Amino acid sequence: MCKIFAHSKLFHCTPEVAALLTNITTLNGSLPQGWKTSGYLANLTFWDKEPELVKKLEAHSFSYSRFMDDITVSCKTRINNKSKTFIINEIYRMLFSKGYSPKRSKHQIISNSNRMEVTGLTVNGKKPSLSKKEQDNIRATVHKCECHAKTDRSSLEYEKLWNSASGKVSSLTRFHVEKGVKLRQKLRAVKPV
Repeated sequence: MCKIFAHSKLFHCTPEVAALLTNITTLNGSLPQGWKTSGYLANLTFWDKEPELVKKLEAHSFSYSRFMDDITVSCKTRINNKSKTFIINEIYRMLFSKGYSPKRSKHQIISNSNRMEVTGLTVNGKKPSLSKKEQDNIRATVHKCECHAKTDRSSLEYEKLWNSASGKVSSLTRFHVEKGVKLRQKLRAVKPV
């Protein structure tokens, strides 16, 4: 990370400032998953390599997207094995050039006849949506709040549970408005006191 802050075409920080910024945006020299700085630093990491990769892929009619460390390449037509190898090689080349090793266990090739999931969202429908399993989990969390509220709505434990449920309902509402509104009404009825 220190290299990002000290790079002459990005921030051009002195070594001392680069080290300080690295210390406050990482933990023990690495980037913990889920930290607020993760997305920003992930975007900065590939600033010089990613545009070149996108151009190469677009020249072959492939669409590239990345959210944090989830990289997706798609195409409107069937992709042959030679093209798959090309895509994988180009992505791995970019990752290796920055010192990263891809998790081969997370590597997937999915056709549009199967459910396609990117960062927890089903993306091959008319619009992105949460999986049925995730929707069920959110409903279960709201139900847990309703049950817990019958005996205790004032503890710190309940407040944490309610806040967690509220955040999940907000995520659901972005993709499934009617379902989200119904669950939000249930949560309002059992709001912590």
